[in-house]
Amino acid sequence: MHTEKKAFAEQTVQLEKDAEALSETITLLRQKQEEARKGNQTKLLKEKENSRLLETLQKKEKAVEQIRQKHNSVLAEQSNATKRIEALEKELGAITRNNIGIPGNSVERVNSSTVKPPIINPPCPETDKSLLQTSLAYLRARKQGTATALADHFAPYCNYQYANNREVSKEIVINDVRKFWNKWPQRNYRLLEVAYKNNHVEIIYIYKYAGQRGRSLQGYAKEIWETNSIGQIIHWREELNSKTPPAASEGYRIISKNN
Repeated sequence: MHTEKKAFAEQTVQLEKDAEALSETITLLRQKQEEARKGNQTKLLKEKENSRLLETLQKKEKAVEQIRQKHNSVLAEQSNATKRIEALEKELGAITRNNIGIPGNSVERVNSSTVKPPIINPPCPETDKSLLQTSLAYLRARKQGTATALADHFAPYCNYQYANNREVSKEIVINDVRKFWNKWPQRNYRLLEVAYKNNHVEIIYIYKYAGQRGRSLQGYAKEIWETNSIGQIIHWREELNSKTPPAASEGYRIISKNN
């Protein structure tokens, strides 16, 4: 009997140990199950977030494409308008070349080989005044940072020095100028003189710029323009000199700011 009790006690102890071990195993399995459940929830949330981000990205890409198409459409319209203007100018030139005098009119038909293209900026006081006012308005737009006013001085397309001397839309020109304005938020200009010869115009001025952290820059500049028949810039270059003002080109009519 004693032996049986002892064996039973040992068996009971062993069973208790097994039960405890089993309980620990169950607890561990439950912890792993809970971790797996949380992991699945996190994975599901990540999948939902990724799906949302993908949907947002697709919408943004679609919006960008619509903007790009609209921009291309505007550029195409500008190009067509420019071509129409050029065609009208050619037509006007042809009419001028083939014009036949009418009663009371002294205009006579002339040989096309003797016809010279009209001078866009004839050298006279009226042209002096007009170009001086244009130059002052141009520098004022640069000083004040008014992009719309500055854009009015450029043709729809312009051969631009800082676009690798390529012909680009005036929107690209203005965007480049905006970057310059961001770098130098304080700008001052003093026009010295304007020089011109037909549709070639040069403006010479002093510039003073101030930026962030006390940076400053000053010197002299000469902007070199070629304009179309309505005075818009179609070719733009500049020369800079930190010490002396650049000289006007030889043979150009010079307008002093003090005149």
